[in-house]
Amino acid sequence: MSEETVQYVVTLAMWNLGFRELLFSFPEKALEGYELTVKEAEFLKQLDRESFDKEGELEKQLTRFGINMRS
Repeated sequence: MSEETVQYVVTLAMWNLGFRELLFSFPEKALEGYELTVKEAEFLKQLDRESFDKEGELEKQLTRFGINMRS
């Protein structure tokens, strides 16, 4: 699992509003060029705006997937 890549994509979406919009609107395009497993790509594609806006929700989803953003 390329946990670092998933962390990078999530962090980028958190801080870069243009990338976040691209991820939600055109996830295939947003994830081009990143080395992700099918499972990782599917996880990132299922994220939604509410996950980013609702405090704690994104961290819960990441933890269930096995990603710790605090490391």
